[in-house]
Amino acid sequence: MKSFTHDLIVWIEENLDKKIILDEVAEKSGYSKWHLQRLFRQETGMKLATYIRERRLSESAILLKMTGAPVIHAAEQFGFTNQQAFTRTFTKYFCLPPARYRQTKEWHFHGLQPSLLSSARTMPEPETAWLSAPSHSDVTFS
Repeated sequence: MKSFTHDLIVWIEENLDKKIILDEVAEKSGYSKWHLQRLFRQETGMKLATYIRERRLSESAILLKMTGAPVIHAAEQFGFTNQQAFTRTFTKYFCLPPARYRQTKEWHFHGLQPSLLSSARTMPEPETAWLSAPSHSDVTFS
């Protein structure tokens, strides 16, 4: 990956929680919006706007699964103007509304877009781990 594209991805990853407007990104880069998008797609195989949207959705999905943060918090943190727009976009992408996505027992990681900075271009497959019960007779599970 070329240094310019790498630096652009670093900047995107650091600013996922802010409003990213392609015209402003292009202006900062010194390229036209169209040329910037063409360069990004040649280097990564993805459209720039698609990458930004999928990274925001992926990070919001992780936030929902890993915390008890309200859906509106995830929407606001990743730059969605309101909860309705977030829910509509999230549901279209993950085929589940945010609240139901959070409540599902399984988490297959399907649809999560890893950072392009990662050397692995796919999410790792989760492994099931079986834990044995402790041998202490005074320990109870609930």
